[in-house]
Amino acid sequence: MQFRKLPRNVFSRGCNSSNQNGSRSEQGFVEVIGELLILAIVVFVASQIALALKPPEVEKYADVLIRDAKEPLATNQAFDIIMIAGSVRYSDLKVVLRDATDGNLLDIATYNGNQIAGNIIQATISDADSYFSTGDVLRFTHTGVLQPRRYEITIVDKKCTIADSLVEMK
Repeated sequence: MQFRKLPRNVFSRGCNSSNQNGSRSEQGFVEVIGELLILAIVVFVASQIALALKPPEVEKYADVLIRDAKEPLATNQAFDIIMIAGSVRYSDLKVVLRDATDGNLLDIATYNGNQIAGNIIQATISDADSYFSTGDVLRFTHTGVLQPRRYEITIVDKKCTIADSLVEMK
C-alpha cells in the first residue's frame, strides 16, 4: 500500500501567504457589504420618518365670495354668498353671524330641508341637488333685528372653515 502525499491546503487553509491574502480580501468584501447594508437600512428608516413627519396635504375644495347686499336694501337683505368653485353639501353647511365690533355670536344658520336658517338670518335654497356648488348663490335676509353696522360671516362645513369675511349693512 502506497500513500500519496496530499498538498497541504486540501484540508485546511494553513498559514501560507496566498490563502491569507484571499481571506483578507474576502473579509474586506464582507465588511463593505455590511456597511452598504447598514447604510441602506439607515436611508430607509430616514425616509420612513420623513414620510411620517410630512404634514398632510390640504385639498382646496371650495372658493366662495361673500358680498354686501345691494342697495337699496329691500326686504331685509343682509348679504350674498356665491360659490365660485367647488361644492359643499347643504346639510354640512353652517353660516355663523357675529357682531364685528365686539365679536358676540348673533346667529348660526343651518340646513333645515329647504333653506339655511337660524333665528336671525335665512336663505332659501332653490337648487335641485343637495349641494351648494359652483355658480350657486345664497341670498341671506334677516328678521329685521340687525342694525346698520359691520358683521362677520363665517362659513363652515364638517371638515373646515370655508370662508370668513366682513359685511357692511347700511
